[in-house]
Amino acid sequence: MIKVGTVLESPQTGERLVFRSTAESSNGELFRAELTTQPGPYVVRSHLHPSQEERFVVLEGAYGYKIGNRTGTGSPGEVIICPIGVPHSQ
Repeated sequence: MIKVGTVLESPQTGERLVFRSTAESSNGELFRAELTTQPGPYVVRSHLHPSQEERFVVLEGAYGYKIGNRTGTGSPGEVIICPIGVPHSQ
């Protein structure tokens, strides 16, 4: 099981994921991670979450996304919400 503070890094994409809250640390209520990405054309395929909402908070830079049929670019401080069951990609 992943523990709070665990860091995963991908040399292929330059992504870095730090686990801030896990199912174990929150009694199954919340999963929270800090994701750092590199500029570039890397795209996460469209997917959905059947039983949970996904949120992104842009800390710095810009973050392109598609949620359902809506596309946009998040700016620092913006919260991007992917509703339950709605396909989305980054």
